[in-house]
Formats: sequence, C-alpha cells, structure tokens
Amino acid sequence: MKKRVKELLDAFRCPTCQSFLYVIPNRGQVEGLRCDCGTININLKKRPK
Repeated sequence: MKKRVKELLDAFRCPTCQSFLYVIPNRGQVEGLRCDCGTININLKKRPK
C-alpha cells in the first residue's frame, strides 16, 4: 500500500525541483497549476467563446 501512495504523490511532484504542484492563485478563480522552479506551468483558465 505504501508504494501506491508514494507513486500517487510522485505524480504531483516536479521532476526538476521535486516540489509539489500547487494551484494559483491561492484564493479566487483558479488560473494555473505550477511548481516552484517554473518547469511545470499549466494554464487552467477557460478559453473565451
């Protein structure tokens, strides 16, 4: 069981800096998902129609 939990947590870590991914901003409308070093920066905003 511990191996599976570690695998799950590792899926949310940056391979470069090993920090966990976090949502920005901390409050309000969600805009992105990123890591501390900026290697991972995923835009979560909806495109205008």
